[in-house]
Amino acid sequence: MSSALEVPSTQSVIQWNDDDDNFLSLHNLHGMPKKDTIKHYVLALPHLTAPQIYGRWSFWKSWLPEDPASEEIYTVIRLVPRAKSKKRKKREEDDGGRGLEGAAGAAVGPEVGPSTGPKVGPSADVADGRSLSGPFTVLEDQLYLQLLREHGKPVVKNRKALQIFCDNFPSRIVRSIQSHVGAFVWDDSVGWNFKEVFHDAGGG
Repeated sequence: MSSALEVPSTQSVIQWNDDDDNFLSLHNLHGMPKKDTIKHYVLALPHLTAPQIYGRWSFWKSWLPEDPASEEIYTVIRLVPRAKSKKRKKREEDDGGRGLEGAAGAAVGPEVGPSTGPKVGPSADVADGRSLSGPFTVLEDQLYLQLLREHGKPVVKNRKALQIFCDNFPSRIVRSIQSHVGAFVWDDSVGWNFKEVFHDAGGG
């Protein structure tokens, strides 16, 4: 078990990776990646392998406890100055200065203009007045499932759906909205459904 951790100082600097906002939201929901939670991380971060996710946890475990932390911890961490890795800097330079939005678009499909969907990232969340990143309520889950069935996953390459989700969850940070898809599962016979319902029915 992890010992009690102090709230990180805002005078620190974090070597921030592209997926770390998503990683924090997943930790807030499921705790550290381990045997019974890694599936949520892999589903929400499909471009990363399980070993890569465990590798990133080796960094975050010095900041976070094993179980979901208090909201204060995540809030303070997101305020800590961020240092870009050399690899990330080079990717942004190769991307022609478009930054993470452009890099994400290039990774999943044709570039889509920034005006066609919400911007993603802490600075955009602050500008939009978004701060909520905790667990979803039952009513939020029901609305999320409805939107998922009607519009598909709220991802960068599906900006119309992402905008609709953001409009329906105006207080939630965008990464929280995107990562919550890990609480649901797709099945060819029934479509999207709550993961627990699917498994209780004997699927998966």
